[in-house]
Amino acid sequence: SPEAGAIILLGDREAGEMRSAEDGQGLALIRLEALQNLQESGESALRVGDTRLTPRKPGWAGF
Repeated sequence: SPEAGAIILLGDREAGEMRSAEDGQGLALIRLEALQNLQESGESALRVGDTRLTPRKPGWAGF
């Protein structure tokens, strides 16, 4: 699991920061523009090192 403070990348651009992770689940601060670019560009994934991240927006989130 990525460590807290690890930088999240979309391609070669910084997209956010990991806050915590355990048992295959994590909490991260991800730039909304990075999520939009991920959907529009067809980039394969957000990454922290060799770890691929799949973002999921919680149902209560209003953004």
